Amino acid sequence: MRLKKQLQRPERKKLKQNLKSPRVSRLMKTQTLMQMRLLQASAEGIKAIIHHKMLHVITESYDAGRDPEAGVPAIMKSTRAIPGAFVFTERRGGMKNMTYTIRSLIRSGLDLIYPPGLYCICCGKIIDTTRTYRLCNDCMEGMKWIDGRTCRRCGRQLSVLNPGEICFNCREHPHSFDTGYTCTEYGTHERAIVFSLKYDGRTDIAPAIGEIMADRIMAEFSIDELKKKYDLVLPVPVHRSKRLRRGYNQADLIAEEFCRRTGLHLDDDILVRTRETHIMRSLGPDARRENIRGAFAVRKRRLSDIEGRNILLTDDIYTTGATVDELARVLKDNGAARTDFLAFAAGADIVKSF
Repeated sequence: MRLKKQLQRPERKKLKQNLKSPRVSRLMKTQTLMQMRLLQASAEGIKAIIHHKMLHVITESYDAGRDPEAGVPAIMKSTRAIPGAFVFTERRGGMKNMTYTIRSLIRSGLDLIYPPGLYCICCGKIIDTTRTYRLCNDCMEGMKWIDGRTCRRCGRQLSVLNPGEICFNCREHPHSFDTGYTCTEYGTHERAIVFSLKYDGRTDIAPAIGEIMADRIMAEFSIDELKKKYDLVLPVPVHRSKRLRRGYNQADLIAEEFCRRTGLHLDDDILVRTRETHIMRSLGPDARRENIRGAFAVRKRRLSDIEGRNILLTDDIYTTGATVDELARVLKDNGAARTDFLAFAAGADIVKSF
């Protein structure tokens, strides 16, 4: 009861002021009423939410490869990595501390009565369930969809100043992959979506990206053609330590929805990232290739599963191709027949001298 009163006192006063204000829109008042309903929930109900989320995260931590006998070497921090509550971050010496904030509690309850699916995945505006890819009208128009000439090698959109059929990056750097496909050109809207998924824990965005990628590849091939063309879909792996910190691999979540819609076979157990690498954003093309060299491997027990197979790699962003090239090289060195890739967003075709 004390927790309930603590939640209500400052918040209810502010919410009541919003309801009385003539400047507040009807939509905002509806949101305010939703929040007041949450604040009237019992403390026991909030505790039940926390308990459920904690058990879910512990299960995820074990599934990611932790030994249950060794305990959980982590502390908990507030996040939206698993919608609503907590994720483990690595720390030596077993479970040292467990903390949570009032904000995470309120957010947990709001997710139950005001689902994330009612928000635009890009700008956060309230939308209805009929919106394509969960995008509002403004963001749908602002997205840089691939709708013109594309590079016949990597699939990025070609610059209007490029008269050829190959982008400038592919001219300068030979690739190990065979063919690439992309859905958008990386811009402000695409960056907001990817960053929310990767760094803000918005795992609810992954299915929308997976749907976009499925529609893109099905614009090229029918379902039957896809199943004949590709034997396996492999998401780009992240290092185990990053997966534990973040709570998930965004490429896995995207690939799940992609394969659900296309009927292709997903396997996230074949590839492994053998070491952590530096953040690629600040590196040039050559430095990226050096950074990623030797960072991937095929699990020895799965070598026979890729021999002679045609593989489609999936990822969120394609820039210079360093990551996809390294994966393609590793797969082909271990017997894969063909390696293509599909990415949600690709960097622009940067014009250089001919």
